[in-house]
Amino acid sequence: MISQYPRYTTLALLALALSATPAESSNLPTEHQPRHGICGVISDGEVSPWMLDLARTGEVVVHCIAPDENSADKIAWAADKAGVGGKLLVESIPVKPLPYRDYLLNCLVVEKSEGLDLAAALKTVAPGGKLYRLEGGQWNVTVQQRPEGMDEWTHNYRDAGGNSGVSTDKLVKFPLGLRWNDDLPFNLSTSLHSSNSWTNTRAIAVVDGRVYYIYGQR
Repeated sequence: MISQYPRYTTLALLALALSATPAESSNLPTEHQPRHGICGVISDGEVSPWMLDLARTGEVVVHCIAPDENSADKIAWAADKAGVGGKLLVESIPVKPLPYRDYLLNCLVVEKSEGLDLAAALKTVAPGGKLYRLEGGQWNVTVQQRPEGMDEWTHNYRDAGGNSGVSTDKLVKFPLGLRWNDDLPFNLSTSLHSSNSWTNTRAIAVVDGRVYYIYGQR
């Protein structure tokens, strides 16, 4: 599956304020945490319990950017101890530019905003996703709205009708960029086909530098 999304310059945004949470805890309330997809975190360098809890669900991949190597090691050690090392990934890399393609993330949580380009941060969040920022002891959230003309592809052949297979998107245009690449090569055998069959990837996990796939036609 290859998904491609263009850049657009006009962002429709809905800003909401969440209840106050002590800044020293940096704990994102459970009711505001994403339920699936990819969650990026610009960390303040502390081990946030909510990150560990979110990774434990198995429904969200958490990518944490730590402010320095010591913080990265500390958070990674806590993730390994909690048994979520393959679901909570930690790096110490610059936040400018952010290492995400436009509209890649379902959620971006900013515990520390120094040096961060917030306009660029918004572009990394997919329509319907949220950008959380910790400011003055409060979590503020911005919901990325779907722009007019952007289509949804929710089923194998676009929609529940099953007969379309044609997108009505008005925003896709050249040059296109690769956003996500999934699936395995054609030359893998399955229980239903001996060779030369397209094999669907059911799950991917990265643990201790190894990539594990669950695939098949059943």
